[in-house]
Amino acid sequence: MDTNLIEKTKVKSGLYWHCWHNKLLGHCCDVDGRLDDIMTSKPKQERPLRLRLFQPVKGQVPQEIVDAAEAYQKLRLDGCMCSTDAFSQLGTLRAYDGYMEVLDLFIASDECQALHAIECPNCPWDGETIFSEGALS
Repeated sequence: MDTNLIEKTKVKSGLYWHCWHNKLLGHCCDVDGRLDDIMTSKPKQERPLRLRLFQPVKGQVPQEIVDAAEAYQKLRLDGCMCSTDAFSQLGTLRAYDGYMEVLDLFIASDECQALHAIECPNCPWDGETIFSEGALS
């Protein structure tokens, strides 16, 4: 099997700042897909801001967030949400809930806010959205 082909078809994912306009931090399951979505379905005036702020987290985050995100991503990629097996779907939903719980606790922490200030300078995030007053001007 061509290992280059496998590498080329891998979906890039990870923790990103501002994957969505109303979430400070999140696990992006498909970075290229998200970039394509921004460029094709978001209003043109929003695109530069969204692209500037959508960046991978470079600093250290708690290992439990990494572990929870990886567990959720693995179940998701294994197709458990598409399964007709209710137990598979339930396991994926529980993994997602666990991931969101630890992520939300981290987002509320001073540690996360400090990391965000370093990695996302001149950010218009107001605690609820990147589209705070004047962000698009």
